[in-house]
Amino acid sequence: MTATSKAFAYVFNTTTEDRKVSKVLSNWRSNDQPKIPFLKEFDLVSKARIRQVGCKLFASSIGFEDKSLNIEGHVIDLLTTTPIQRFQAVNDRYLMSSYASRMRTYSLLISRTS
Repeated sequence: MTATSKAFAYVFNTTTEDRKVSKVLSNWRSNDQPKIPFLKEFDLVSKARIRQVGCKLFASSIGFEDKSLNIEGHVIDLLTTTPIQRFQAVNDRYLMSSYASRMRTYSLLISRTS
């Protein structure tokens, strides 16, 4: 194997190996795939609220006349659903994180207006 081939093999294989190591260190099996959250796991009222929040969060990225510039609805759903589904685990582990405190504040505001 030439030095160039070894360098390319190192660069391209190291990323894969690093990913496997990071999964194991995160208590995942190396061949596990991450679970992608979907709105179908929520009831109808929650889905509607999550979509409202998503539309407000990404208001500057939707509604363009050129449809190729808009973020697709399923991407907005994913980006909005993920923090909501992960909140309990993050709140339990990192109580003082800015994410957890903002989510708690937001949930209090929502419960007062409901």
